[in-house]
Amino acid sequence: MAYSNPILVVDDSELALEMGKDLLDECGFKSIATLDPLTVEGHLRNSPVEIMLLDMLMPNKNGLEVIRDIRAIEPELGRQIMIFVITGLQDRQMALEALRAGAYFYMTKPLRKEALLPSLQSCIAQLEQSRDPATLDASRALRDRISAARTGSSAAEIQLRQPEIPNAYPHPIMIVGGEDPRTGAMAIPMLTKGYHVLECPRSDNMLVLFGSHPVDIVVLNVRLPLEPMSRICEQLRSASLAVRRRLSLIVLVEPGQEGWQKQLQSMGATMCMPRPVDEPALLQTVDWAARRALGL
Repeated sequence: MAYSNPILVVDDSELALEMGKDLLDECGFKSIATLDPLTVEGHLRNSPVEIMLLDMLMPNKNGLEVIRDIRAIEPELGRQIMIFVITGLQDRQMALEALRAGAYFYMTKPLRKEALLPSLQSCIAQLEQSRDPATLDASRALRDRISAARTGSSAAEIQLRQPEIPNAYPHPIMIVGGEDPRTGAMAIPMLTKGYHVLECPRSDNMLVLFGSHPVDIVVLNVRLPLEPMSRICEQLRSASLAVRRRLSLIVLVEPGQEGWQKQLQSMGATMCMPRPVDEPALLQTVDWAARRALGL
């Protein structure tokens, strides 16, 4: 993916700064680095930076303050800055606060290419899509329809066309169960249609990813007996209530397990779909969930 703008790296540790620059270079990106968070605004004004890797615990100004300052000057800059929060595991609470303040993504140190590169590629795809006039028109149309719905317009006036939803829906779709080789294939039609996909290979770290990303839609693609599957549904439901999200949980079940639906729904599942997954049906369900998350 060709991307020519520099990525700004901010960290008060010289070693971490050099490692970040080297990793970006290995991934094929240009970078600008600074040890001092007080210089961030100057870099943003003087360089076409759109993406930033930001350490959270720094002297003079912490990462949370930097994020708030950036959000305040974005209208003047005329562009959105996609901020990747970089933190140690012990700083997770501050990272969650940063995400609420407007950070795009949160990652733990040390950075690894296999984690950073796909996240940057997804971020760049979103930036490129946001510059597409069709995307802007779709987002404006969706906002108009939301406004019309809230002022009592007729259903015909606010009907949404399928292609508008991905462009206007900003949050990632989380697919849990990446150990299944078909999970990657499942993500492709969603990415092709314009959704951002967050893959979670193992269910034992799904709550960390769920808590650190603004996820409203989860596709649960794990092969487990009914009771462990129910516990996962309950955990996701509890996590969504804790962060006040309206979760749509789509659970994939094996043929013959359709009878599980009632119990899984009682534990938090929104819908059960049988394997093998029908791609158009899955996309239609994700579109429905996106509308639901947007309050339509």
